[in-house]
Amino acid sequence: MAGLSDVFLEEGRLCYLMYTVSEWLHNNENTELSARAVLAPSADELFIVIGDKENHRYGISNRLIRNTSHRLEVALAPNATETERNHAFGFDLSCLTSLRVCKQVCQFVPQVWSDYLGRLAKEGQVITPQEECNP
Repeated sequence: MAGLSDVFLEEGRLCYLMYTVSEWLHNNENTELSARAVLAPSADELFIVIGDKENHRYGISNRLIRNTSHRLEVALAPNATETERNHAFGFDLSCLTSLRVCKQVCQFVPQVWSDYLGRLAKEGQVITPQEECNP
């Protein structure tokens, strides 16, 4: 398990914060699970981080890369609500210390995963079998 945090201050004020949790599964594919939360300085920066043009405060990206890396990322603009901030930085690392190991990235940030599924449903989309979360 690895944790990484980047904090940038400008004139004594927080202008950028990134928190990442990664875990390597030593299975047949050596899969990496990665969850990242970013507090971006502006809505434009949120788009750069996530690529989500529709959501100007709270953008979510779910990516499966070469079937070996599953990344769930959320980016917040400064005008994000308290609930959105709580969801984004509400990491649950209990699977790292329990007998039931972390098997899927959705276990790290369950509220973000729930928000992601809600957005897909609202847009009439469904998740692919590779994206399903059944820990």
